[in-house]
Parts: sequence; structure tokens; C-alpha cells
Amino acid sequence: MLAWFCAGVTCWLTLQAFLTPWIGWPGDLASHFLPQYTLFMLLAGVIMLLYQNIAGVMIVIPFLVWNLINVAPYYIPVSMPLSLAEAKTLPKSLKVLQANVLYVSDKPQAALQLIEETKPDIAALQELTTPVAEILPQLTSTYPYQLSFPREDAFGIAVVSRYPLTDVKITPLGKLKLPMLIATVTVKGQPVSLVVAHPIPPTSQSNYEDRNLYLKALGNMIDQEQQNMVLMGDLNNTPWTPSFHQLLEETGLHDSQMGFGVQPSWPSDGPFLQIPIDHVLVSQGVQIDSRRTVKISGSDHLAVVAELGFQITD
Repeated sequence: MLAWFCAGVTCWLTLQAFLTPWIGWPGDLASHFLPQYTLFMLLAGVIMLLYQNIAGVMIVIPFLVWNLINVAPYYIPVSMPLSLAEAKTLPKSLKVLQANVLYVSDKPQAALQLIEETKPDIAALQELTTPVAEILPQLTSTYPYQLSFPREDAFGIAVVSRYPLTDVKITPLGKLKLPMLIATVTVKGQPVSLVVAHPIPPTSQSNYEDRNLYLKALGNMIDQEQQNMVLMGDLNNTPWTPSFHQLLEETGLHDSQMGFGVQPSWPSDGPFLQIPIDHVLVSQGVQIDSRRTVKISGSDHLAVVAELGFQITD
């Protein structure tokens, strides 16, 4: 009976996810948990087989296959660089850190500790508030290039870098006019385009619509032919929604999770309901050497640390 219940609920939720292009927000919410549905369906299917419930297994199979089509590619090793197989890369990988530090955190020093412990070359922070922005200059000796745009809500942004930051632009996107940062990072003489984004979470129909408007505008601003680009941010989106697929298609960017397995980042303390909403997306030809998540003290997110290699241009 329990196996039937689990199978029924997960099949229904999978159907909602599949119907997202037609039903909108409810399907989008259901789309975030495809790995969990896959696991429960596999367990339910095994139990049904043990009890020789062939009819139940046959019902589950098409839903399970659709979930596997979406989830399994994240566990298949990817040969990098993607379309520039012969591209040279920088002698040393560029380490990047993506971190939502939680604007209501009572531990502003945690952002500094995270950067000092992970030692990235470039760190992108979201939910930056004034208390955190005021102590970031303590890192100036190691990170002399800093951009801070604090807010008292959840949409402040900061970037700290070992390398020069130029061509900085803050652009408001969506109906809510939430900020998106674009800059050029000069890494060992090579320009790398950096984008930091943080749309609103889809906690309501209107917020769902604005998140999608933000991501649509973001996609329109990114040149698909751009080389050496990194987009980091809490995108409040998972890899299985139509809006995320559209962002990748319009920009030509690649999800750095591919080949490293699904790496959930929120909530930090909910292992069975965690979903991957913190992202590092890269342009074609950028090599992903490693990717992992790490704990952020005082935040409800896990940070993402990735090591990247870039094409050298003449």
C-alpha cells in the first residue's frame, strides 16, 4: 500500500513538472524535485516487483524514464572543453566561489571566513547587506579588486577578485528591477566576462512570472558567441524547468554540474528536500576541472566552489 502511495504521488508530481509549459507556476514548483521522485519511484518499483505487482510497475515506468532522462545526464562524465576540444587552457585553473550569504544572517564575518577557507580567485556574493560590505575591505591584501552593492533586502551583490575588474555595469531586470552585475575580469592577460545574477524566488504566481522575466532579459543580454564567460548566482531555479532550459539555449552556456552529479545548495540543512538553485554556468570551451558545495555559517544556502580553465586567445 505504501509503495502504491509513493508511486502515485511521485507520478502525479512528475506529470505536473512535465506540464509546466502549460500550467505554469504549480508545474515549476514540482520540477525542482526530479531527483527525489526518481529515487522514490525506483524504491516503489522494486517493492512492487517483489510483490509481483506488474500493473503498478508498468504505470511507474514511463514516469521514471522521463525523470531519468532529465536527471541521469548529470552523473555521466563530460569531455571538456565542449566544442573546443583542442583548446589550450590557462596553466592554472581559475577558482570561483558562488555564495548566498543570507541577508538576515547574524554572522557577517562568515562571508570572510568562507572566502579565506575556500581561497577562490573570484567570489560572487548575493544577499549582501551593509554589515558584510563594511568588512569586505579586510580582504583587500588578497582581493584588491572589490565591487559591493549592498541592500537591506535580499538582493545586494558583491564581487571580490584577485584580478582586475573593469567595464562594470549594474542593470535592473524584471518588473521588480532587481540588479544584475556584468564585469570583465582580466586573468593573466585574458579577458573573462563575469555575470552575477539573483532573481526573486518563485514563491507566488507573480514572483514566478518576474523570475522568468528576469532570466529572459538576462538571456537576451548575453552574446551566444561570447567566449570565456562565467555566470554565477542564486538563480532560484533548478536545471529541470523550462525557464532554465531557455536560459541555456539562448546564451549557449553550460551547467557546471554536468558530469559531477546533482549538487543541491538549498536549504542547507534539509537533505531530503535540497535542490540545486545556486549555479555556475560557463560558455562553451571553458573546462570544468572540479565542482563542489561547501557550508556557509549562518546561511540557509550551501556555497558552490568550481575550478575552471579558459581558452587562450591569440
